[in-house]
Amino acid sequence: MKDRRRREVVSISWSRFFCFTIFVVFSCVLFTGFTFSSFRLFGETFRPVLISSWRNSAMEAISDDSTVSPSIEIRETVIFPDQFVLFLYYPSSFPLFTKDDLHCSYFHPNSTQPELKLPPVWIDIQNPNHQIIRCPVSSTGVVTSLSLKSKGHLPSTPTPASWDFLVYEAVLDRDNTTIIFVKGLNLRPDRLADSSRYECVYGWDFEKPRLLLTSEVISAAQEIVRCKTPLSVLSSLNKSIKVSVKVKRRGILHSVARLDYRLESDSGDQKKYEMCVCTMVRNQARFLREWVMYHARIGVQRWFIYDNNSEDAIDEVIESLERSGYRITRHVWLWIKTQEAGFAHCALRARQSCEWVGFFDVDEFLHFPSGISLQNVLRNKTFGFDQLGELRISCHSYGTIRA
Repeated sequence: MKDRRRREVVSISWSRFFCFTIFVVFSCVLFTGFTFSSFRLFGETFRPVLISSWRNSAMEAISDDSTVSPSIEIRETVIFPDQFVLFLYYPSSFPLFTKDDLHCSYFHPNSTQPELKLPPVWIDIQNPNHQIIRCPVSSTGVVTSLSLKSKGHLPSTPTPASWDFLVYEAVLDRDNTTIIFVKGLNLRPDRLADSSRYECVYGWDFEKPRLLLTSEVISAAQEIVRCKTPLSVLSSLNKSIKVSVKVKRRGILHSVARLDYRLESDSGDQKKYEMCVCTMVRNQARFLREWVMYHARIGVQRWFIYDNNSEDAIDEVIESLERSGYRITRHVWLWIKTQEAGFAHCALRARQSCEWVGFFDVDEFLHFPSGISLQNVLRNKTFGFDQLGELRISCHSYGTIRA
């Protein structure tokens, strides 16, 4: 009898223990669900929210508890002598800002109130998802940012890059090498530099060396570096990859360049135009129509206009010429005092569709007194040559010149 009681007592104890265990497990599952997931209870949805305790003081001043979509990103900023440039990235479906939407705001360090608000100098569309905002330069030591007139704010402004030393463009050439445009190397224009002093660097964050790819530099001259492109970069076709140059005893240069895998052009197996022209302009919209129409009469078929920070109506003039049937395109070129680099960039863009490319300014006109066409001049001058790299012509001034 005693043995049976003991067995009954033991049996009851294990049963209670089992029920208690089930209760504890169920309680833990329920608590975890409320903490880390979403539950609907009495028609309401509960979700955990993470709140950052850090806020940029400049952004706090203009936020007013209203934010722009977090998909909008200020990717880069660059300080030029006469302007402060911000590069905005948008999601594909988001409408782009206009000058009427934005302020350039200027703050003293650690201040929450803007010292000054000014309208942007100009806004350009780099491509459907990228926009360039040009703000006036303020006094030294002032933080420049963007704010919305509708009481919203943009994400924090990254540390600005100086134009003195900057990698500013990168293009994938047709032989799969990368061509990098660099400000500040100060290489001689008449000879190649020692390429062993440089390396090309690919990645997203140049502060993290373990996440970077490096490649050999093939050649370097003036402001252009050519290097081998890593196979993983070629196969990814990721346009967010940044490119820079590492200089011995100086380190990796600051970069705003993202690899352009394919410059847009009038592609085709056969070159479409016998004669094209590249030029660079700044606030010369009033001269452009005459220059284009004149050269169309003597045989130019295609125009590439590199706009170097114009503030006039050049985009409207170009659109009007395009509607009139002229094959003309405008390309934003922010980089000051880089005409030769811009022409090299244009040559890369034009060579798939153009047999010949001319480089001259909008105040320069080709003149043939005999009335011969430009195509006939080219055929006469190149007759008998199997290979000919370039033709040069004399330049003569006419009209009134004021000293």
